[in-house]
Amino acid sequence: MADAWRGFVKDGHWDVDVNVRNFIQRNYTQYDGDESFLEGPTEATDKLWGRLQELQKEEREHNGVFECETEKMACFIEQGEVVGALFYAPSYQPSPDGILIHFNSQDIEDTLSKVLDKGGKIIIPKTKIEAENKGYFAVLEDSEGNHVGIYEK
Repeated sequence: MADAWRGFVKDGHWDVDVNVRNFIQRNYTQYDGDESFLEGPTEATDKLWGRLQELQKEEREHNGVFECETEKMACFIEQGEVVGALFYAPSYQPSPDGILIHFNSQDIEDTLSKVLDKGGKIIIPKTKIEAENKGYFAVLEDSEGNHVGIYEK
């Protein structure tokens, strides 16, 4: 038996297979002493604790919110490649006057119905594109006030 295992109860479990529960039950001894064997905090621990207390105070001064990310981004993936993205930051306000982004739709009427169900508005209903079989488009306003185009071939 290796020196590392000397003093432990040998019962055919922990020395043959992994049985942590059995090992602990067979080798655990309750400590009934006091904390006098413990060491005090190190200088590094005191420094870390001091910094943590400073941060907690600052967090309380900010009503429980110290700092958090407010920017968000969602990517559009097509065949494993990023083909576009939407980005949000607090300074970006919903607007009907910004760039009009278009998304493909399998069924414009179904998409517009879902927009209405979610509190959006139809700005331009399904409209045929008067070029050689180019399909249809519509413009909607989402629940945040952004105008978005949709396209159906």
